[in-house]
Amino acid sequence: MVTEQVSGQEAVIASYTPAENPPGWRRVAGEVRMVIAAASPFTRYSAGELLGVLSQLALFADAEGQPIRADLWLTRE
Repeated sequence: MVTEQVSGQEAVIASYTPAENPPGWRRVAGEVRMVIAAASPFTRYSAGELLGVLSQLALFADAEGQPIRADLWLTRE
């Protein structure tokens, strides 16, 4: 049962694309998916919820010319 849930989360992560497929998504998608795949087992939030929030942050950072690095997107500095 847990294996099926993990596989379902992996499918959600692999197939996720934000609404309207924004232009910067292709640049940030890999980093977003990698972070969500690593975080999913350790949080009560679904992969879909996490993907929505982090993709918005990643797209904003990309539009501002920031490097495609989740550690920079998620820092408090």
